Amino acid sequence: MQKFKEVNNKNILTAEFTPEDNLLDKIKVIFRNPNKISLGELVVQIKKGTECVCTLTVGHSTVKEETPIVINVKDKILFDTGSKYQLKIWSNVLPGKGIYTPIVDNQPLFKIEFAHYTESKSIDIIVPTFNNEDFTVKCFESLRKHTNMDYRIIWVDNGSTDESRKKVLDEIIKHKDYLNIWLKDNTGFVKASNIGLNKTKSDYVVLLNNDTEVTPGWCSIMYNILKENPDAAAIGPLTMKCHSPQSYENVNSYYRLNLNFPKIANLKHKKIADILHTSFENKYFDVCQVTFFCTMFNNRLFKEIGYLPDVYGPGLGDDNETCFNFKKKGKKILFTPEAFCFHNHRTTFNLVYSDDEFRTLQAENTRILRSRCKGI
Repeated sequence: MQKFKEVNNKNILTAEFTPEDNLLDKIKVIFRNPNKISLGELVVQIKKGTECVCTLTVGHSTVKEETPIVINVKDKILFDTGSKYQLKIWSNVLPGKGIYTPIVDNQPLFKIEFAHYTESKSIDIIVPTFNNEDFTVKCFESLRKHTNMDYRIIWVDNGSTDESRKKVLDEIIKHKDYLNIWLKDNTGFVKASNIGLNKTKSDYVVLLNNDTEVTPGWCSIMYNILKENPDAAAIGPLTMKCHSPQSYENVNSYYRLNLNFPKIANLKHKKIADILHTSFENKYFDVCQVTFFCTMFNNRLFKEIGYLPDVYGPGLGDDNETCFNFKKKGKKILFTPEAFCFHNHRTTFNLVYSDDEFRTLQAENTRILRSRCKGI
């Protein structure tokens, strides 16, 4: 919900608001209309300071006692997070009087809601970023090409440069549904993820690193398995050539499995996905944990544990503790080698931290993890 206050005037209804997100889909205005007066054609104006950023005409002739009017602003305005705006509404058919009178029986004639009224999608995909825009563009391109389900990208940017954001924005507008949340400062992966997670509406959500590239079937494979296992909280795919336990070089030793992997090391990502789908169709395993470079969650179960523990700042340990908390509640963590997601691995860490700084962070977060999760 957006922050706003209502200002009544005899001729114009006004709401002052501060967007929490860069893109609102719709603004809903509910008029109290006890005298059942026709509101006729309404003019809607949105201003930032003295600048008019949008003027729309909304035709309406209802005479109900409570009249909801939905104003579609999607693709018309890219709001600046934290900036103050004014929404003004008046009537073209009641010259000199605006919209009749703003007060009825000492109560305001209207209330205004600012929210995202898009229909709930099957999947919300949260992607936190900090610069490294070339990786993000490749990630979003792969989502657009290889996601065969309804989805919404929730892009949470951690204070990247204007140039970086512009390059990503040029790609994200090609997607059918998305929400941009641009933060002023770099809050770290964990807090940015939680900000995005708190905007989700879907039953299943994905945390996706921006230096990943998904492949055909990645989403529907994990979705179908998770949906068939209501006691499973999360599921992760196979990856390759990185330090993750889900990398095909590490899976058998880390999870104590005996999977017979075909030769996939030097193949293109799409070819790898095709081979894995054929080799491991409907195969999945209950494991101790998955790492959150590409993880799908049952959103209800995720909310129950309060999403990610934010004591880990930029990351390293948040996935361990989250899986630990799921397991304490008797929930399963699943891994499937049928789904494949390529991961470039730690590109943001490499951008922000030196090797020594990374080792120091890793040691400190390991200490925090062991103090909070006894026996892990």
